[in-house]
Amino acid sequence: MTGIFIKILNLSRTATYVAFAVFLFRIIFKKAPKIFSYMLWSVVLFRLICPISFSSSLSLLRPLDKSFDYIPRNIGFIESNSSEINPLGVNIETIDMVVDNTLPEATAHINVNHMHTLMNVFTLIWLLGIAVLVMYCIYSYLKIYRKIRFATLVRENIYETDQIITPFVFGLINPKIYLPIGLKNNELDYIICHEMVHIKRFDYTIKPMSFLVFSIYWFNPVMWICYYLMIKDMEMSCDEMVLKELGSDLKGEYSSSLLSLSVKQSNLILPLAFGESNIKSRIKNILNYKNPKFWTILIALIAVIIISIGLITNPISNQPEKICKEFLRLFYTIENTDIADMIYNSDLYLENGLNIDENGFGIVGSNELEEALTAKYGDIMTEDALNKAISNRTILAGEIPAREFGSKLEPENINLYDEKISHNGNKTYQYNIDAFVKFKDGSEELVNLQGSLMMEKVKGKWKVGDFQLDKAELAKILEFGKSFIYIINRSDASIKTIELNTEGHPSSALNADNSDIDKNVRFDFEMIDSEEIDFTIKLLNNDREVLYERSFIGDFSKGKDMYLYIEEDELGKLMINRGNKEGKYLSSESLNWCIMANGNIYNYTGYEVSVEIDEKDILGKITSIVGEYETLTSNGQANFDIKGSKYAQYKDDIVVLIDNEWVLFKNNENVASGLSISNIGFLYRDYSDEEIFRVFRNIRKYIKVDDNYEANLDTIIEKSFKECGIDDPFTIYAAQSSLKITVSESK
Repeated sequence: MTGIFIKILNLSRTATYVAFAVFLFRIIFKKAPKIFSYMLWSVVLFRLICPISFSSSLSLLRPLDKSFDYIPRNIGFIESNSSEINPLGVNIETIDMVVDNTLPEATAHINVNHMHTLMNVFTLIWLLGIAVLVMYCIYSYLKIYRKIRFATLVRENIYETDQIITPFVFGLINPKIYLPIGLKNNELDYIICHEMVHIKRFDYTIKPMSFLVFSIYWFNPVMWICYYLMIKDMEMSCDEMVLKELGSDLKGEYSSSLLSLSVKQSNLILPLAFGESNIKSRIKNILNYKNPKFWTILIALIAVIIISIGLITNPISNQPEKICKEFLRLFYTIENTDIADMIYNSDLYLENGLNIDENGFGIVGSNELEEALTAKYGDIMTEDALNKAISNRTILAGEIPAREFGSKLEPENINLYDEKISHNGNKTYQYNIDAFVKFKDGSEELVNLQGSLMMEKVKGKWKVGDFQLDKAELAKILEFGKSFIYIINRSDASIKTIELNTEGHPSSALNADNSDIDKNVRFDFEMIDSEEIDFTIKLLNNDREVLYERSFIGDFSKGKDMYLYIEEDELGKLMINRGNKEGKYLSSESLNWCIMANGNIYNYTGYEVSVEIDEKDILGKITSIVGEYETLTSNGQANFDIKGSKYAQYKDDIVVLIDNEWVLFKNNENVASGLSISNIGFLYRDYSDEEIFRVFRNIRKYIKVDDNYEANLDTIIEKSFKECGIDDPFTIYAAQSSLKITVSESK
């Protein structure tokens, strides 16, 4: 909702510029028929409700060209040292400093700017303001409806009642004219004519709909001035049409009726009352009214059309920075995949007699595809750049993965830097874009995109001459989003820095330096997209001494995340344990195989149960597999690969058929019972769940028959590994040195 509020702020800002222009033209056309002033307000309404901008050489907003840098949707996440100036003309760093000194210090997340909190507060206030105005509007309608519900039909759609003091039009679908009792016969003609003009022009819908639109922008006082003046011009133009139809000799009587039937307080919401809005100005306008000449109307109409086009459209900029941003916004805005869809249309290539290339796409040579891309990018790119982008698929690097995965992309803050000018006058920029990815499930993620652009001047106009981007990074973002390691401090230790080191990757050290890492603070480390990454976590004190260090292996493919928790043992020593998103402790060095059945979690014990199970006693099969540390959410789920295995009730627990043996899984309340094997993290580097399961089943088998298993543990481990085909001496030695095996029940 904050994103919508920021869009409203941007629309309000542009509409304010347009409103001041309308104020000026309204003064210029002061002596012209008021219908033309009334028409100009539609331009302001258009700017308020249309989020799409158009460019034109006729734009009258060219002097404001440099001011069209809109408020970014991610303003709450912009770092306080940003050099960007916000579009309201206030440096974001200045806002940050004021807000930081006002709000309490944040403790939950080090990366969130206090502006984010402020924007959420503003959004809530904005919504409350709209709610109040809408409720007031509903209340006003109901109040008037109670007064007119027993009105008497006079003729057609004209009603009469003694509950009102001035004539008005009421109703949104079938509007009716309501008259107070006791009107003079000579007044009825022009009063009814006045209200019929409102009905013919659909003013009865324009007024309440305009009120609702302006209610959305209630925080902008300029918009309320616009609404007030629009109603004034609506009534004056209606008065003029009545005089034109009935004759200007009615000026005196018409003015007298207006004065006698005027309402004491102007009803700015509803209905369209005869004696409403600026009676003094309306009477003065009526008395000065003269039938306009044809040429006056024609000139005024042409002027209004030109002015409307000039105010509806934005200026076409020939500044290279503006062209850069226009192109980047066009390229990185992915709301549909119409052009990419053509790539997968085999009929398109069969009709043209083209061959599909080695990747299954027949891009080069398709006239329809090239025409579509030229229509979209031809005016903003040079011919060579466009042809190159088509042939190497750069131009479709976003649409192709978006089509496959149903994601959308919306750029927000576009930053150009490191401008370089070549000897031939071409300009090169590096760019950095904050953008929102909206995934198929409706979730959103803020991402960062980088690349470079070379601008070339062709016949006096700047165009994109070359375009370099990380296509793999863009595809990854649209497919899955980024992977993160989340580190949460649950200890009371005095930690100054968390350092994460990866091996064999460009970002080999990611630091959270100079931050007091208090209890319950979370740190986010963005990871490289890879199925297996070795990394080390170090906890440092103020003197940069290592308090604790531990290595992990993580799978960060397809947007997978890892949660690590800093904790203290019974002696107060630091440790880092792996857990799930909900914060449940799950040590990455513990065997934690479990399944869900009967709405409960059952854990692996290592026991094989000699029992006959009838088919009628089987509860079901394992139907889905989740990650080892993911939360089980439905019956028939397991966190290791035994999909298809049957499971059945056994006393208070369950048994699972694995390799034709019924294996006992105990209820969560009794997880300490049975065989406990820990420190197995090193095995997950090279072996699957199934291989590890077989090894530990063998260990359990030998322990069960060996009364002196503690003394013979090394031999049992070696034999168990080799029987499973694992005869690597280093692995066996590591297992003998690291594995901790305990039995908490009789064998």
